Amino acid sequence: MWVCYKVLLKACAPIHIGYGAKLGIVDKTRYYIPAKNIWGALTNLITKSAMNNGSPKLYFKIGEELRRNMKFSYFYPAEYREVDDEEIEVKQVFAPLYTENGLRFGIRKDEKQVDLMEFERIFISSLVSTAIDKSSRSAEEGSLHEIEFIKDKIKFKQDKGPKPAVFIGYFFTKSNPLKVNLSNGLSVEILFERDSIKINGTSLDEIWVGGERNYGFG
Repeated sequence: MWVCYKVLLKACAPIHIGYGAKLGIVDKTRYYIPAKNIWGALTNLITKSAMNNGSPKLYFKIGEELRRNMKFSYFYPAEYREVDDEEIEVKQVFAPLYTENGLRFGIRKDEKQVDLMEFERIFISSLVSTAIDKSSRSAEEGSLHEIEFIKDKIKFKQDKGPKPAVFIGYFFTKSNPLKVNLSNGLSVEILFERDSIKINGTSLDEIWVGGERNYGFG
């Protein structure tokens, strides 16, 4: 019997989810986190937590076990308010929606939708960088590039100040806890709790998603 968990991820750093599309020098980002990125991040987290020096075979084994026993939705940025230190009330989920008026973001009909320009104002920014030619002490030719990212801090018009970006999505698992049997009689137990994931009894509350880690993203 499959069990569904609603999951909220709070951004601790900007997130770049590339998909190979460039607009001139701009490396575009997706405006959401795909399920495969969540699966990859969770595979990496579990493997490193279970074994200090996981081999490629171990990553593959745990990844395949997760693929068979878990499913993941896409994760979309959300508008929310903090009820208290532990509870968040989601007001709008900014998944893309094609309407008679064109592209909009926001799937809850009882809450305000936004157009592409407003969505990008709230959630999207970019970082421009270039390499320096040491001989001329100027920008190296052809090295100028811009990386688009989803902000880790957002601000709606009604907010008093910036707050962490939050993504909402779902995990589906065949059982909780989920046990993954490895070679040599070893196993990994994955337990989903209210505010963390336990790997063999150790609580973990952070995953790394996206690329461009050398810029501090993820």
